[in-house]
Amino acid sequence: MRDLRKALAGLGAQSRKPRRLREVAAIREIEQMLDQPGGAWTAAFQERCNQLSLSMFGVIEADTKPAEPHPDDFGENSRHSFSDTSFASYNTALQAWYDWQQVIGAFQRDIEELGSERYWRRYGLDVTTEDGSLLRCLPLIERQLFAAIKGVLPGAKVTWDGTGRRGSQSVEEWGAALAAEAARFRPSR
Repeated sequence: MRDLRKALAGLGAQSRKPRRLREVAAIREIEQMLDQPGGAWTAAFQERCNQLSLSMFGVIEADTKPAEPHPDDFGENSRHSFSDTSFASYNTALQAWYDWQQVIGAFQRDIEELGSERYWRRYGLDVTTEDGSLLRCLPLIERQLFAAIKGVLPGAKVTWDGTGRRGSQSVEEWGAALAAEAARFRPSR
């Protein structure tokens, strides 16, 4: 909880004026790329969005949409390079995946109920353009921003100045972070 308060303080959530995402250089760059006719959905655009996402949040959109783990991924000829390829690692990865589905589902429900502008305002962020409409790039970065603010993916961290880089992708770290966040959403008995 202390980490969340610290992150929010760094975001300006406790100040009167929310942080305007439109003033963040990387966000401005994505918005400008979206203005270019036809060029916004090219492979180069996607690659640049990934680079900017890594520099701001330490994760890319694909990191927020993990595939369900499969036992075959944890054998000797595994396509993944986990630190421990035992059955326990598979169970950890599977539980982390289920926890992620619960956490991201709650986030998506909150966005639907509150709307993006009100949701992010709770975290001291202004996600609108000068004219008051939502940033067009928001759907491209929203999941990464959520992961970074909540700390629910290993290495996900807000770095507004663009100096961030990819963090650890350890299944064990991911599972621990998600288990803590998912516990908030489980009904108490």
